[in-house]
Amino acid sequence: MKRTTAFLLALLLVAGCCFALSGCKKTADERAFEAARATPVEGIRPTAHGAGYWFALEGADEPGGINQPIWQIIDWVFYRTAGDLVDAAPDVFTGRVKEISFAVVDDTAGTGLNRLLYTLYTVEVTETCKGSARGTVAVGMPGGIGVRLEEQDEIRRDAGLRPYVLANVELDIGETYLFCTRKNGDRYDHFGMWQFVFPSDSDAAAVIRRVCEG
Repeated sequence: MKRTTAFLLALLLVAGCCFALSGCKKTADERAFEAARATPVEGIRPTAHGAGYWFALEGADEPGGINQPIWQIIDWVFYRTAGDLVDAAPDVFTGRVKEISFAVVDDTAGTGLNRLLYTLYTVEVTETCKGSARGTVAVGMPGGIGVRLEEQDEIRRDAGLRPYVLANVELDIGETYLFCTRKNGDRYDHFGMWQFVFPSDSDAAAVIRRVCEG
């Protein structure tokens, strides 16, 4: 009887220790998650150049004409923490940039602009953290970038758009990034220019993934 009682007490002690340890682990995980959510994050900084194009009526080279650049300033939302960003971004995924193209689209991303040249990145999705992005997707940003300027200029002239200077994010073909986006028709649009894309191996990307995991 004494042996049975001692055995049962030992089992209870082991079970109690296991429960306590699991509780401590859960608490540590919860603390790590809360710390990740509270971490400020900032993505790749935009670069200012004159490759973006804004709608304008027919004009010439006189001041204010179609070939005279203007500045366009957009006040993007900035999310204070990784948790705020992940909560707000409908689609978060990691992918490799395969191609870069340009097209004139009617912007509906909340910038208040209409016909605008977009830079479109063809991205092969390698990991979906939040949302439904799968396979190969198009990721769009308003404005152009600092490469293939003649091609962009031809598109701008054919569409009757006026050049303007816009700070934009430039990505490299073959590199992998983490994107915070929203689905817009057949493409995924930027979600705040300062917190739109992060190098896949950056600390910020790791924090965002941790927040997505919950």
